[in-house]
Amino acid sequence: MQIRTPAPKEFEHFVAYFIVAFALALGYRRSFFALSVAIFLIVVAGALEQVQRLIPGRTARLADWEASTMGVVIGTVFAIVMANLLVAIRRKNDKRTT
Repeated sequence: MQIRTPAPKEFEHFVAYFIVAFALALGYRRSFFALSVAIFLIVVAGALEQVQRLIPGRTARLADWEASTMGVVIGTVFAIVMANLLVAIRRKNDKRTT
């Protein structure tokens, strides 16, 4: 049984992978680790699409993998940018108080 929203499938893929990538990139703030997690998620998304070929009634779609990949990339970049902005704001506030 599949649970679907009224949104397009690609949007669901994008949002799901965006949230996961954003959360993991915040957890692994160093760019190298965030990039490693992003690559891992992209590979996993592709693997999950291919596994669907083995399930009757399911299909592997390139558009789904592309949407997932975009969610990973944008979620990771957004998290890194947000983390860097927060660090810069903290440093600026620390300089004001000292």
